[in-house]
Amino acid sequence: MVSELAIVSGATGGIGRAVVERLWKAGYSVLALGRSPEKLQALHDWLTGTPHSRCQVSYTVAMTFPDADYARLAAYCECHQRLGGEIALLAVCHGAAPQPGPFATCEQALRDVLMVDVLATVRLCQAIGESMRVQGSGSICLVSSLHSRISYPERAAYVVGKSALSGLVRSLALDWGRYGIRTNAVLPWQVRGPRTDGFIAAYRDATGQDLEERYKQRSPMRRLVEAEDVADAVLFLARNTACNGVELVLDGGVSQNMWYEGYKEEHHNAD
Repeated sequence: MVSELAIVSGATGGIGRAVVERLWKAGYSVLALGRSPEKLQALHDWLTGTPHSRCQVSYTVAMTFPDADYARLAAYCECHQRLGGEIALLAVCHGAAPQPGPFATCEQALRDVLMVDVLATVRLCQAIGESMRVQGSGSICLVSSLHSRISYPERAAYVVGKSALSGLVRSLALDWGRYGIRTNAVLPWQVRGPRTDGFIAAYRDATGQDLEERYKQRSPMRRLVEAEDVADAVLFLARNTACNGVELVLDGGVSQNMWYEGYKEEHHNAD
């Protein structure tokens, strides 16, 4: 028996790896897409070394975004269906990581984000959505960002890219819902991992201040988002058949906080 297949792009990044592991443990077969053959091999070794009782297979494919061979991916999906399997989920976790900068000089960063975050995501949805349409079901989950709703200064390129994904979610929810395909997104705030650690280290070197503590002060829950939190949200959206066009915010209440610099504990002693 061929189990349900989850296709995960950006599978070797911090969030993508957590999504792969969560889906694998939940019983999905996994097709992991990423840029680095070495990291994909390490992921494949983890998958094959973590067996479960259900019939599962794992595949890893090195792909560049947006220059990947999407026709080949579509053919793979068709072959999987012919074997009796279902393309249950597309989880889009890849993305560009432009450096902050003034709007007047963000053109190259904007091009990178539009090509990787937007165009490559559209192509993935087109390649895999046809297989989902044929089978009459499927779930697409885009890992976007809270920056599509609120942001920091000098993040124009990133904000434009993530806001475009919000439009894509709404459009596909309307256009493909009739085929049983649900399209949703996860909007995390600052996710703990290599990228955030890099921001924290760079800020410490430049200012001598603890950026992680400032992040935590911004959050009513005094914590950052974990990659595993995002993975749990992807699984929830994949399986909840009432969710279509949903953008699930994961921020610990940050977007409810009016104070940009965060709370000060000594001024918040109501308890």
